[in-house]
Amino acid sequence: MSGMDDATAQHVIALELRLLDASVRASAERLDRLLDDAFVEFGASGRRFGKREVLAELPGASQVRHRASDMQARWLAPDLLHLTYRSERSGDGGHRCALRSSLWRRRDDRWRMLFHQGTPSVADA
Repeated sequence: MSGMDDATAQHVIALELRLLDASVRASAERLDRLLDDAFVEFGASGRRFGKREVLAELPGASQVRHRASDMQARWLAPDLLHLTYRSERSGDGGHRCALRSSLWRRRDDRWRMLFHQGTPSVADA
């Protein structure tokens, strides 16, 4: 897949949305395929996670639903795509909104998430 075109951006957006799917989040194997080895997340919780922590903690997490909206993609380089969007999380006794930002990098002809940040927000921010 060549970089910097709409079809590639849509493919990467689909990968991002896959990471919000409860069945993917429950599988360390599926997460491993989507996260770059150098992955880092600054979570909406205020915590910093590396790939090892995500693979150890996320599959055992409670089942919550995530919904994404206002997805935007911006090319930073042929092999680096920046995604931003809003998310809503529900199903664990509460409802949380966040502004999200992800960097996806293509290496060895595969797209993987390199960085992610979630910042708590109000619903209409």
